[in-house]
Amino acid sequence: YAPKTFKNFASEVGYSRAYLARKLAQQWKKPPGQVLREVRMADAAKLLRTTRLNVSEVAEKVGYASTAGFCRAFRGHYRQTPRRYRLTHA
Repeated sequence: YAPKTFKNFASEVGYSRAYLARKLAQQWKKPPGQVLREVRMADAAKLLRTTRLNVSEVAEKVGYASTAGFCRAFRGHYRQTPRRYRLTHA
């Protein structure tokens, strides 16, 4: 699963957040925060398809402090709520 924050990830690999963000943005052609959100959403979708974890547990596992924030992000990414996603992809 994705690190909870980009700052944590930078620390894990031994670089400052600013340096790592600059280098990864050059490589990926998009901001690292966007890549992290995409990874979190992919991880969340997999958990919703393959586990019986409730939505708040999925949110916590993929690094969201708030279930409401996770649901907003998930709906923005997949155009449906986590519950609807689970029901249509089970």
